[in-house]
Amino acid sequence: MLTINENQREALRLFSVYTAGHCDPYSLAGPRKASCRADIMSALNGKRTPQSQSGLTAMTQALHAILEPTGSCIAARENDFTRKLASAGFNVNPETLERSQLY
Repeated sequence: MLTINENQREALRLFSVYTAGHCDPYSLAGPRKASCRADIMSALNGKRTPQSQSGLTAMTQALHAILEPTGSCIAARENDFTRKLASAGFNVNPETLERSQLY
């Protein structure tokens, strides 16, 4: 059983909200979503994290470190992450969850 602390739970909740349940980290790419990534990293770290330290790769790696997705390629790990996020009780778009079951 996976143990998630309050900071991790809040970071995963924000990720789910900011991606509208689609669980696609690339939807948070770019300067317009920098504040969303910073919010997620701040929740995870328990202190304010500047946008300069909240890049897409850093955020994705930090979130994946929580749920520890497995798979032989990026797509497989992202699908496993989506399934684990849903099984942990977070909002995941049903179509996204169904698509993640294909791999």
